[in-house]
Amino acid sequence: HDGLGRKQSDLSSDQRQQRLLERPSLLQYLSYTFNFHTFFAGPICTLKEHLVFMDGSYHMDPDPKPRNVTYPVYSIVSKLVYALLCLAVFTILGKYMSVDYLLDPKYMTSFPSMPITCMLAGTLIRFRFYLIWILADSINNAAGMGFNGYDKDGNPKWDLMTNVKVFEVELPQNMRSAVNAYNSTCGKWLRRVCFDRAPFSPTAATLLLSALWHGLYPAYYLMFVFGSVSLMAGRKLRKTVRPYFLSSWGLKLGYDFLSLAATRASYDSMMLVKNFLQLEQALLYWSYSYYLPIIASFVVAVALPVGKSRKEKDSVESTDKQFVTYPDKISHAKEIKLG
Repeated sequence: HDGLGRKQSDLSSDQRQQRLLERPSLLQYLSYTFNFHTFFAGPICTLKEHLVFMDGSYHMDPDPKPRNVTYPVYSIVSKLVYALLCLAVFTILGKYMSVDYLLDPKYMTSFPSMPITCMLAGTLIRFRFYLIWILADSINNAAGMGFNGYDKDGNPKWDLMTNVKVFEVELPQNMRSAVNAYNSTCGKWLRRVCFDRAPFSPTAATLLLSALWHGLYPAYYLMFVFGSVSLMAGRKLRKTVRPYFLSSWGLKLGYDFLSLAATRASYDSMMLVKNFLQLEQALLYWSYSYYLPIIASFVVAVALPVGKSRKEKDSVESTDKQFVTYPDKISHAKEIKLG
């Protein structure tokens, strides 16, 4: 659509990067749709990225000359080790903590038992997804998929298919960084197909699309509504309140600690509710915290002033500053040899 149905001047930099000027063949389309590297649990790549991978060629910018890229042994092995660690943590500790604890008054009606239970349960539940996504990332790299240009020191980057950044999810400084670090390739897909194209309320439209995509369970819609409000509240806090705490190291440290605690509480309230699916269980889980994360997010989102729209800036940043510039016609790309 972007390559054949829209003017180049109407496209963002990422849309120009990912456009196709030729219709893919049926075989290419089916290859992308049923690609076993991404079919079951992600990570997701674009059709342009898949075709370049299948063609075995890239066109580097700013250096158009072919460059040798060594086989990513370190990336493959390190990600495999991380995946095995996630498996060990979930297997060993998962039997001591489950989602059922989040509805048990024994653990959810006292302090600090309630926040500790939420934090541990949320982390262990997410480790299942960390295992799958990091393992898939390693497998993609082993197949040669995931090359993302070079870093500032000239070393090859193999993070195109990286779908999660564990520390940024578990120790987030704001809601936006936590959301972007979790299932990030899916987030890029949602941004490309919805956020960058929505005529109004792009955040709400994107979260609604994601909710519909997940299914019709009420808990998903609660999660995405609260997520939209939390993102708005976090953005307003960062723009209007954070500057007052940057005058000294101590104030900034205190703000960062409070921001971490508040973000983690909001993130667990948002993400864990989807595990219950049914409305009654979701509301029961929120009731143990007296709905405080939800109320606080709504108050901040409504009370603080609105800053300038960051849609255009977010659209550029959403691609994680990819360093690979793909050719318009895949068959004319220059080969990068693995060796």
